[in-house]
Amino acid sequence: MRKGFELVGDPYWVNHVGIFTVPYILAVNFKIPLVIFGENPQLEYGGPEGSRDAFIMDRRWRQEFGGMRGLRESDMIDLDITDEDLKALNFPDDAIMESAGVMGIFYGSFYKWDIGVQLPMVEEIGWKRLERPPVGSWVDYENCDMRYIDIRERIKFLKFGYGRATDQINIELRNGRISRHEGLGLAQALDGCVSRQNEDAFCEYIGFEREQYLSIVDSFVNKNIFHTVKPGIYELKEERR
Repeated sequence: MRKGFELVGDPYWVNHVGIFTVPYILAVNFKIPLVIFGENPQLEYGGPEGSRDAFIMDRRWRQEFGGMRGLRESDMIDLDITDEDLKALNFPDDAIMESAGVMGIFYGSFYKWDIGVQLPMVEEIGWKRLERPPVGSWVDYENCDMRYIDIRERIKFLKFGYGRATDQINIELRNGRISRHEGLGLAQALDGCVSRQNEDAFCEYIGFEREQYLSIVDSFVNKNIFHTVKPGIYELKEERR
């Protein structure tokens, strides 16, 4: 988590790469021919036109879209992290995948992915929402297992000028469940917000002083669209309309 935070501003790099790797390792080892993921992120959240219609999830897709952030697994190796530590993140070779007859697809390429329809179905079988949305998010049903998600989404906001709330609101806007006017107000209020309590807990968890933490966050700030008010406090140069 610390290395992902330092290198690419994503403390959950290991989680996201693992999500798109471990199922294939299991599939190869247990001869499971089909791995089914949920939505295609490029279709739901935006991406290159060709990627939006692709329904196969393979090594190439993972390298480009699956959380790698331009890294290779070996880029994480240092005095504390060994190749053995990263074993679960090594995607099976193409020849091994082909020999085992394993293929991965997105469910959302075959059936419309609409959380507004699917959420009541999973709640009926016992799944529960969060007590409240994470700071910086709009919905209470995402990132249920990621305590420091607001830090990750804060850095995304500082890189690109929009955060997780915008992602979530755009989906609801396209599905006709919220107006653009209402969505814009929510996005402006929520995007980029972060819990100071969570920041302090994260610093303690990875062994950083707050000044060191703020310095790393600052290294990812897009100075073309933000100006610095003071360390850790940034404002967009132009408000979104």
